[in-house]
Amino acid sequence: MTDSHFNLDAFVQGYMVTVLGTASDESDESGGEPLGQTYDVADFTDEAKADMRADCANFVTQHAALLEEAVAQIGYDARAAGGDFWLTRQGHGVGFSDRAPLYDERTEDEQGQTLADRLDQAAHAYGEHHGEVMALEDEIHYGTPQFILRQPREQASDVAAVLDSLAIPVTPARPRSRGLR
Repeated sequence: MTDSHFNLDAFVQGYMVTVLGTASDESDESGGEPLGQTYDVADFTDEAKADMRADCANFVTQHAALLEEAVAQIGYDARAAGGDFWLTRQGHGVGFSDRAPLYDERTEDEQGQTLADRLDQAAHAYGEHHGEVMALEDEIHYGTPQFILRQPREQASDVAAVLDSLAIPVTPARPRSRGLR
């Protein structure tokens, strides 16, 4: 896949922004606010960025022909595709399947599957990335393997104060082994 048609960096950016938009801070009974209202993709740790980039690069490499077809036929944007990959693999009911032009009969293959069908199947094959969001002193843990966000400094002291008031011990996070994947 060439950068002139499909940009991996934009795909990864769309993926990470969508992760932030679909995860919440659990600050109230309704689930709280989306993390994207407080955090930015720069707040993910380097390890989390590398993990997400690896998933995205694998998907883009494995399904280059489908993505190139989407770009050629409907002018599909790499950033939107990255977000759609996250939404689809997580089973949100939107994503590739929510893009009407990808369902156009002109995108059907010889088995009668539309481009949306094929991209959906490809994303679902990656399975859901399970995890919960949990704020701990100066970082937010997400997923297994964990996608970790650095907590904004002005809020870190607030979280520590709340935990202190609840008498919950806070221990520093240990580095994860790279061999978990």
